[in-house]
Amino acid sequence: MVRRITGFQTPIFGLNWEAPEPDREVAKRVLIFLEDQRLLTSSYDVLLQNLHYVKDAIFRIRNKLTEEMEHLDRSSPLAQSMAAMRAACRKCLDQLERYHCPLCFHDIRELGAEIILIAIGELRSTFGIHIAQISVRYGIDIEKDLEPILPNESEAHIKHEKQHNGV
Repeated sequence: MVRRITGFQTPIFGLNWEAPEPDREVAKRVLIFLEDQRLLTSSYDVLLQNLHYVKDAIFRIRNKLTEEMEHLDRSSPLAQSMAAMRAACRKCLDQLERYHCPLCFHDIRELGAEIILIAIGELRSTFGIHIAQISVRYGIDIEKDLEPILPNESEAHIKHEKQHNGV
């Protein structure tokens, strides 16, 4: 709340109040950021060959979501979707770290690549659901690279909702 105070005058003291940023602007920034995340778009084979990248990418995505949530009312649907995506990041990191030394990503093939693939798949599934919801709710198109992680029939549903909402 203190961040939003930038100018407001009363007879006793002066404060400034900055209205929260419109959710649509935050949603647009978040979707543009996610479109460029190879963790969500690369093949699983590529990710298994670059496991050091996977953990870094999860941290980067989680940090971006946290940063953008600072601009939102925590009870908004967008903030709730972003909180769910952050929770998916934490869950994935927990699963990755449970099966190997966090400093030794190269050991994972010995410990079972399927565990890593499942963890990444669950993360992508959660992100796909929330990306589809955000896209529909705020009328924001998403790049084709993200379509594979969207729930089945989401693309058709997104198009229908946008037409219905006049977007």
